[in-house]
Amino acid sequence: MKTGIIINGFEPEEVRKNAAHIASLGYDTVDMQAFIDTETGLFSCSDGEYERILREDARAIRESGLEISQVHGPWRYPPRDASPEDRAERFGKMSRAIVGTSLLGCRYMVVHPLMPFGREDNDEKTVWEVNVAFFRELAKVAAKHGVVVCLENMPFPGQSQASAPNTLRLIHDIGAEGIGFCLDTGHCLRTGDEPSEALRLAIKEKHLVLHVHDNDGTKDQHLIPGRGIADWKTFARTLREVGFSGSVSIETHLHLDGMSPEEALAEERELYRAAREIAENEI
Repeated sequence: MKTGIIINGFEPEEVRKNAAHIASLGYDTVDMQAFIDTETGLFSCSDGEYERILREDARAIRESGLEISQVHGPWRYPPRDASPEDRAERFGKMSRAIVGTSLLGCRYMVVHPLMPFGREDNDEKTVWEVNVAFFRELAKVAAKHGVVVCLENMPFPGQSQASAPNTLRLIHDIGAEGIGFCLDTGHCLRTGDEPSEALRLAIKEKHLVLHVHDNDGTKDQHLIPGRGIADWKTFARTLREVGFSGSVSIETHLHLDGMSPEEALAEERELYRAAREIAENEI
């Protein structure tokens, strides 16, 4: 089983530098984050420049010995998906990110479900209908480019589709070949789902990727596995039992400000060690 981590930036030289560092830590794959912020130059440059940048990024990552296991699609917070105009704007940005995912040579683009009413639903039926209609159409775009859009379970207990079982139910209602699932372990802890049980449900999906991180159950903290409440021993064993063969892709927030270079490197190595232990079931 492989291990992966987020790679930030989109300018080729920055990507090359970050990829070399990630490879030196021992990781096998990266989760490209270049499409999250739609206010960046990637969403305002010409199509030709867009293609040039992303092909250079892909080459830099490959030359570092890494694979791009997934990318993260556009996201904004707080959500703004209530009006048809807002959803059309999201659709256009997500469509461009799908093209970018293909240019990177990656199959999976992770996105959050639409949240027309923000973190708290006041009309579950509308939320469901909006998402089904939106992602059925987006799946058509994805299919043209050989990309699978993976919906991610969310950390908001008051939202109808947030839990892993409900996100899977939404995916089934969308009913499109080009829609998969991103199981986020930290988000499971916020909605009361046991990550190992969610994994057993999720493995039935044809397309599955992971976001792996920990928290204390009260906040979406994106901690190093082992620093929160998740049962990583059981999760690692379950990965083996269900035959998961993808990447244990880490999505943590390391707080390295104020650390010496030696302390920062030690923290990064601790994160890699945790990922490797999960992947190799050695916890």
